[in-house]
Amino acid sequence: MAGSRIPGPTHYDPFSQTAPARTPGPLGRNDAADPTILAQSGDTFGPLGVNDYAGSIANSEPGPIRSSELHEFGDEEQTEFMRKVYEAQLARVLRRKAFFPGLPADELGVVEGGFKMRKDAAKDCKALLARARVDLKQQQQEKDEGALKVERIGVASAYRDPWRDLAAWEKSFKKHYGKTKDQRVKLIGGEHGERSVEFMARKMAPIKAVPGFSNHTSGIAVDFTTTENKEILGPNTNQRKQWEQSWFYKWLVTHASMYKFKQLPSEEWHWDYTGGY
Repeated sequence: MAGSRIPGPTHYDPFSQTAPARTPGPLGRNDAADPTILAQSGDTFGPLGVNDYAGSIANSEPGPIRSSELHEFGDEEQTEFMRKVYEAQLARVLRRKAFFPGLPADELGVVEGGFKMRKDAAKDCKALLARARVDLKQQQQEKDEGALKVERIGVASAYRDPWRDLAAWEKSFKKHYGKTKDQRVKLIGGEHGERSVEFMARKMAPIKAVPGFSNHTSGIAVDFTTTENKEILGPNTNQRKQWEQSWFYKWLVTHASMYKFKQLPSEEWHWDYTGGY
């Protein structure tokens, strides 16, 4: 039975000798992890250019969004499990960071395609993309093998207010809930027990921040996209190998720092702006 305590060697406890994992974030300010991907690939919250950015602060409350705002998921037990995971992840991040409610419209600038970032970040991101496209065109004219595979480069996601990030968190949870089932059923307490709650909260932390603690909400994070060999690469954890081999990623590794952008180590598509305040 789910939630029951089943002793014996068929279960393992990965937390008994493991120190709590720290959520990654290259700036040490906000957790920027984000697995949302292009609508064509099935992970992004909503169609691109509609729900992946906002022009105003959607959350006017002074504190973080609570798990009661999550939609129902599956049956009652699954919904309760999701809410416990959310609260556990929120409690962990609140020990280190303060909730950030988002940016007002007058502090945002358009990068392209309706995607926005903090004004200084948007300006440098536009310059980065312009330079990348010039270099790509030149290398294609020179018949560079890698460049010839590229059809386009651009932005998949940028600024998101906390409420839109909440929907992105739900989307990510549902994806990884299924992927981690075999691991969770082996834990003491079963797939929805307290050990599974802690396991899932730690699993989610580097993948998707709870809303109000992401660099996307502070306006300094961008998820890039590229199309190579007719395959669209976006913020997708299943495409890490393709990203590593892509022309655009290699270009970013070499040139992004010139425009004050630094990669989130766990995501080849996610880059944080390190300039400004």
